[in-house]
Amino acid sequence: MKFKQITLLKTALAALMTCAMVGCGSGDMVGDAVNNANKTNIARIANVYGMFQMKTPGNPGPKDEAELKKFMQDNQEVVNAMGIEDFDAVFTSERDNAPIKVRWGVQGSSRGCYEPVAFETTGVDGVRMVGFCNGTQEEVEDDTTYENMFAGKYKPADTRGDESAIPKFDSNGKQIN
Repeated sequence: MKFKQITLLKTALAALMTCAMVGCGSGDMVGDAVNNANKTNIARIANVYGMFQMKTPGNPGPKDEAELKKFMQDNQEVVNAMGIEDFDAVFTSERDNAPIKVRWGVQGSSRGCYEPVAFETTGVDGVRMVGFCNGTQEEVEDDTTYENMFAGKYKPADTRGDESAIPKFDSNGKQIN
C-alpha cells in the first residue's frame, strides 16, 4: 500500500473559510489560502461537504447531491471563492474526467469530520484521489483500502510520533490524548 497524504490543519481551514465568508483579513492572503485548499474538484467537494456539516444543526452530511447543490446555491459567494462556478462540473474529476463518487449522509461532529467523502472513480495510473472532510486528500493505490474508505470502514492511521504536541483525535473528532 502506498499513500501520499496532503495535509492541511483543519482549524486553519475552518478559520480561512470563516474569513472568506465574513470578509476578514487581507483579501489576497485569504484568497490565496482558499485557492490552495481547493485546487481540485475532489478537494472542493470534500470541503463543501465539511462546511455543510459544520453549518447544519446536528452536523449531518448531505443526504444526496441535490441537497449539497442547494447548500452551494445558498452559499454561492463562498463556493465561488473556492473555485466552484458550475455546480454540475464540480462533480467530475479533472484527473480522470469521470464522475466523483460521494459518500452521502456521513455524520460529522461539532469538531468536524475526519471521514473520506469524495472519491475519484477511475484515477490515473492505478491511483485514485480521495478527499476527506477535514481538508486532506490521499492518493490510494490499493483497491481494498479504497473500497473500505467508500464503505465507511476505514480509519486513518496516526502517523505522528508520540512526541508531537498536536492533540490526537479519533474519527469522530474526539480528543484521544
